[in-house]
Amino acid sequence: MRPRPLASSLALIGLLLSACDTGTREDPRPGGSTAAPATAATPPAAATPSSAAPLAAAPTAAAAAPASAVLGPDPVVALAFELRAGASAIDLAGLDVAASGSIDERDLGDATLFDDTNANGLLDAGEAPLAVAPALTTDDGTYSFALAPPVRIAAGTVRHFLVAVDATPLTGPALAGAAGKNLVLTLPSAAAVLAYDANGPVSPGGSFPIEGRIPLAAGEHVLISEVVTGPGSGVSSQEYIELFNPTAQAVDLSDHYLSDFTDDPLTGRFYWKLPTGRDFGPAAADFAYDFVVRFPPGARIAPGQVITVALDGQGFLNAYGQSADYCLRNRGSSSATPMLAWDGVAPGANFVAADVHASVGLTGPAGAPTGNGESVFLFRWDGVSDLIVDVDLINYGSASATNAAVNKSPGQQATNPGAPDVSVDSAFDNDATPSTFQDDADDLFQLDHRAPLAQSIERVDFREGSERRGNGNGEAGHDETSEPFGDGLGGAGTFQVGAAPTPGRLP
Repeated sequence: MRPRPLASSLALIGLLLSACDTGTREDPRPGGSTAAPATAATPPAAATPSSAAPLAAAPTAAAAAPASAVLGPDPVVALAFELRAGASAIDLAGLDVAASGSIDERDLGDATLFDDTNANGLLDAGEAPLAVAPALTTDDGTYSFALAPPVRIAAGTVRHFLVAVDATPLTGPALAGAAGKNLVLTLPSAAAVLAYDANGPVSPGGSFPIEGRIPLAAGEHVLISEVVTGPGSGVSSQEYIELFNPTAQAVDLSDHYLSDFTDDPLTGRFYWKLPTGRDFGPAAADFAYDFVVRFPPGARIAPGQVITVALDGQGFLNAYGQSADYCLRNRGSSSATPMLAWDGVAPGANFVAADVHASVGLTGPAGAPTGNGESVFLFRWDGVSDLIVDVDLINYGSASATNAAVNKSPGQQATNPGAPDVSVDSAFDNDATPSTFQDDADDLFQLDHRAPLAQSIERVDFREGSERRGNGNGEAGHDETSEPFGDGLGGAGTFQVGAAPTPGRLP
């Protein structure tokens, strides 16, 4: 921090600083604003400060420690600390909080100091903002808070505080790029705390620095980030599905499946019937067009990583000059890892190393990119439970009788009012008690919000738009069928027409 001149009335502050204080202060800037509640991150524990000091600083002892902060409308709390007054009342007038970590703080908004009234290290509804520091113009800069009027800490009491940063400026690729990074906020020394008692400036005791660190996530589950529908077939195929991990943790994909097999009411076959061992994949006559595949054992996707799943391994290599991470058929001379295909034996859910049919593609039989529409499903099943879990999906292009809406809740549909939701009993657990799916979005919503059909269909909204986040059949209760992929007429929604394929990288 750059030194600043102090008024003569504050000259004693340098003499009162403890021997461990080496920092200088910046000009505190005036603040005062409101902020929405958020899930908070908290710092690691530090030594208990001396009770003899007129003011003692420490991390909040009871603070919880969330695994990560999902970047969204709520501010991200990365620092929770307490200030304890000794024999005299203390007025807190300013703070300098140093920012660091792998995130570039210039991409974030302003920072807010909150009163943590229940001392739980989390930002709860009703906890008041005390001061605001402007957004940083340099990476790893310092947020300077000026409290006007000062905050009073009564003699012999402790007061708890949170520092939160606004993440709403992060959108699109910038938001996606923050996944797997971290935000670190620190009170570096006693000199970073500007406080007074009745006799003048006081220097807090305690164990400095006091640090808070929170891993950042751009979402709660793996996302489909791009679908390329053509052109070409066989060894000239350019088709692929791209996945992105917006979370702060690596995800094990070995229990994840990909399919383009949409609900088929004509045959009673649906991808979500996988746990029954029957009727979850295309009939024999449809194997030339549709697929259900599983990721192989050991498959993982790291935080912030983008992976590609090619329809044809050699075709992808020929088209893009690089190997896909995985492929559904014809590895050829590429280094792509083959996906596992269903062995076709029913009842059963055995997936083996085998190529899908050479004609399988990501649009209907009329061919890409002007053929019929399609859907792609990423779902998870543990091999035992009654119900699969929707991880992500996309509906694009025009609908058809066998490529319409995902329908696990016929009672929601205008064509079948009052029908019960679908129940499934796994053939691989130890009971005969079925479980019931939650309601999917109704058919009309899904038909009106299909993404446009193009060679490249790319995700532009990594927060999934207005998708319902509760009481759904997806990860963390999301309803993946309620995502507005497009406007159903060729216009953009959470996906848009890409200018060109971008395999292995976000647009």
